Amino acid sequence: MKKEEMTTDIENYTMSSLWVTMSSYLVLLFVKEFLTKHYLINFSIDLLVAVFAFYIALFQLKNDYKLLKKYQLSNKALLIQIITIIISFVIVLITLKSPFDAIFLILIIGYFLSKRSFKQEIMKKKS
Repeated sequence: MKKEEMTTDIENYTMSSLWVTMSSYLVLLFVKEFLTKHYLINFSIDLLVAVFAFYIALFQLKNDYKLLKKYQLSNKALLIQIITIIISFVIVLITLKSPFDAIFLILIIGYFLSKRSFKQEIMKKKS
């Protein structure tokens, strides 16, 4: 593989993972709003935003998977993202009435761990 192509793919993975993080956060916010019956605008608009964000998250996860398979890397980076989303969902369920919202912080930590894992694996392939 060319060095420029690998650099571009690392940047693509970074952007894709950011989209997964942000869109997952929007979906998790809607879940919290739905369970507490307290919507940001109203149910219909919040639902449309959540469905659109869910589609973006799935599409970007698929892009991440394609990049992992392109370089024949393990699914560790993708699993980190998925596990982070699941943990965030559980925390949403546990802290429904709490004014403190830690899910964004957890998603960001998962993003950085996933990105670091991807970079380490791709650099091993490069050398």
